[in-house]
Amino acid sequence: EMELLEKQKTLLIMLSFISILFLVSMAIAMVAIFRRQRANRELMIQLQMANDSKESLISVISHDLRGSVGTLRSAAKAISEELTDIEDARNLLESFYPIADSTYDLLENLLTWASFSKEKLIPVFDKIDMKEIVDKSISHTNHLAVSKSIVINNDLPGIIVKADKNMMLSVVRNLLSNAIKFSYRKNEININCKTTDKQLIISVEDHGIGISPESLSEIFESPLDYHTTGTMGERGSGLGLSICKSFLQKQGGKIWVESKEGFGSTFFFSLPLKND
Repeated sequence: EMELLEKQKTLLIMLSFISILFLVSMAIAMVAIFRRQRANRELMIQLQMANDSKESLISVISHDLRGSVGTLRSAAKAISEELTDIEDARNLLESFYPIADSTYDLLENLLTWASFSKEKLIPVFDKIDMKEIVDKSISHTNHLAVSKSIVINNDLPGIIVKADKNMMLSVVRNLLSNAIKFSYRKNEININCKTTDKQLIISVEDHGIGISPESLSEIFESPLDYHTTGTMGERGSGLGLSICKSFLQKQGGKIWVESKEGFGSTFFFSLPLKND
């Protein structure tokens, strides 16, 4: 009887051990299933957000391109059918430049955004003079400023930073294009900088329509959802600021804005200053 009791006790211990192993295995499996389901839900949310962004982007770009091409088409038709005199035709042709450049910038930003989304763009750090970068960006956007009689003042001294030249040209060009777009005629845009021990901070200040408090939080977090018409009816896709933010973050910098509706905006961006 003692031997039988001992065998029963051993069997009970083994069954208890097997039961514990089974319960632990079930718990581990349940945790793994839960984590997988949570990851799948997060992936579905990300895919839905990406799809929504894509649809928003397509809608905005289609609208912008349709407006630009429609304007060019109507003007070209009027000229070809001799519905305008020589002076009016010349004025129409001159008006094509801002439209063509706006469309070109839109497509360039779209291609840049598409390449960046595929993580093909990696910063190539080199020593660059930010004053020269700003001068080149002003030259690129000067015709837009001239069309609105806007003066752009570059008050940067010669200052060297280690950054990607093409990325910084894109950042400054986009900020200047926005400043011109939202500035009133016969106004000024001022570009300044200040340095600390660790970073360079550059500001692009306009005296245009400004940004409402409700929109300040949207222009960087949800740029595709933020669309405001410029002072001469100009439109944008919202890609420019998204590209600026992404390019600066890849180089250890950041971007922010201060604005008062009706009084203009000042966009700031920073770049780290490296000793080597």
